[in-house]
Amino acid sequence: MRDTKLTSLSWTKIASAAVLVGIVSLAAWKAQKVYLGSSTNTNQSLLWQSEQPVPLGWCSSGGGHRAMFSAIGYARAFYNGGILDDPSLQVAGANSGGSWFLTQFAFSESFFNSVTTGNLDDLVEQWLLSASEFYNVSCIDLDKFEENSSYEDIKSLQFMPCQSQVHHAKSLLTSVSVLSFMDTSRADADLDAAVSYVKTILRSKINWAEFIIQTLNTTTPDMADAVASPAGRVGGLKTPWLHFQAAIAGSGFTNKGTVSNYGSVGNSRTTPAASLPHQFIVPSLSSGKDTMQSSYQAIPAQMKLRSSFVYQTPNSTVDWLQLKETQETIETSTNSLGEQSNPPKATLVASMSSAAAGFVGTPMGLFESLKQRLPSAVYDAVLAAYTLFSVTGSIPGNKYISDFITDSTNLAVCTSPATSSGVPEECTYPYQRMIDGVYVDNMALAQTVGEMQKRFPKQQLRFITVNNSPKLGANYDTQRIFANSQFTKGIKPGEVIPSGLGPSAPSCQAFEADWEDINEQYQLVGEGAGNITYVEVTTKTVENPAYGIQAGTIVNLLMFDTISEMPVFLPFQDNSELEQWEIEGYQAVVQATASPLVTKIASDWTAKTEYAQPGYGSID
Repeated sequence: MRDTKLTSLSWTKIASAAVLVGIVSLAAWKAQKVYLGSSTNTNQSLLWQSEQPVPLGWCSSGGGHRAMFSAIGYARAFYNGGILDDPSLQVAGANSGGSWFLTQFAFSESFFNSVTTGNLDDLVEQWLLSASEFYNVSCIDLDKFEENSSYEDIKSLQFMPCQSQVHHAKSLLTSVSVLSFMDTSRADADLDAAVSYVKTILRSKINWAEFIIQTLNTTTPDMADAVASPAGRVGGLKTPWLHFQAAIAGSGFTNKGTVSNYGSVGNSRTTPAASLPHQFIVPSLSSGKDTMQSSYQAIPAQMKLRSSFVYQTPNSTVDWLQLKETQETIETSTNSLGEQSNPPKATLVASMSSAAAGFVGTPMGLFESLKQRLPSAVYDAVLAAYTLFSVTGSIPGNKYISDFITDSTNLAVCTSPATSSGVPEECTYPYQRMIDGVYVDNMALAQTVGEMQKRFPKQQLRFITVNNSPKLGANYDTQRIFANSQFTKGIKPGEVIPSGLGPSAPSCQAFEADWEDINEQYQLVGEGAGNITYVEVTTKTVENPAYGIQAGTIVNLLMFDTISEMPVFLPFQDNSELEQWEIEGYQAVVQATASPLVTKIASDWTAKTEYAQPGYGSID
């Protein structure tokens, strides 16, 4: 009979094996806790697959020329670090000035080559000199413009003959005076900025799309005819899908002298907010997909068109004003992700993403902004003027204001088919007005996260973000995506709140990490990189239906912030020449963000976050 007793050595082996199994099981349980998320979020649980690189994204914020030149430098730094050639780089998102950069980078071979391998100082100077040719406005007596140093003097300024631009200039400046768009108590200090802004839109007769399209056609002529489609991506950035952030205006003025608005079917109220998240998405050519649009998740499938002016503050019964209402139910398709059979030109997409003044051409955006800035009596008078205009088509005794109301609609860019020049001319329903993505998410990150969750379900994600601020510690755009900041404290993700610029929008909070903790961790990149700060964050997503975000996905973030006092818009001071400090200032921004220190930080971070490994990026 066989002896079934176990020797002491056998017991020792069994005990050792048991301990080993326990250690492995504990490690597996911890890994599951870190990478699978909580049991309440199994649909977004994370699969730990060490052989599969974590999808990577890169988002460039808005901020006009400062953002564009900042992004140029970061692109060089990332190119030098091999990040742009990394097959795990699956998305490049951008807003406003960041979109000016990304459209040129993706749709112009010459621009891509200049950014990645050319002389950056030469690129900056040549781009600025080309842009200045278009920005030059000869119809204004600029000497007198500079001599007049007070707000009152500007209002009475005499204009030299210059065809229709004289009319548009008077229309704009008169409206600035009447509607008090400028803070008159600070007008002297802000004079240069005001003059710059007036001049930038005069050239295009208060048409934002025309202004941006002609500027980009002048600076980067080889992208003038580029269509925002996978086949049109002739730059070197081939693999990542491109996400261009914009915002749908919750209401719109037509350009036929009629002021219109829309509201949900079966409800007299307007849409949830004055600005709603929207992205133009250009997939890679290898994906087999065409250009897409992704919009605010809660827009109903049907809307009511009102042919007269209607304004009502969201979630309130006050400020209701409606005359001569004619309602018509229209179909909309903006609440889903769909491919476009006839995508717009890349330059038109750039103009939609950057239409910062577009809220002036939308009823809800305009009046929500004015109500925060005007005395109640003035606000009521302006509201009455717009309402009268919507009924009669004019404002008696003031042709300039009537014309400004009509013309200013084109500060918001219409989604209707463009003419041969690339600029939409008609804007009737169901086409909508687009405004700058700054009103919803200047980082272009929240909605990009939501779309990446759809493309890569049950996977960890990681993003490099590049932002720009005028002073150290501002980080206003970054604050909006985290919990417990001045913009998110006490606010639910996706809840409609006033934006920093006035018009309401859904909160773009995307992550559960506490902003106060993150803000303390920012550090300088180092000497030779200017005033650039960065922080590394590991967090989880929160549910935000307005941006399509599901809760529970672990996300690693590397966030850069470029600190620079260079202006958002070019403050040209004369008819023909750029100031040398302007050229050198933007060159310094590019050289700082292109620093080898930025390359090293980004390369080291992408290496250590490449795989979802236990021990890195864990969450208690």
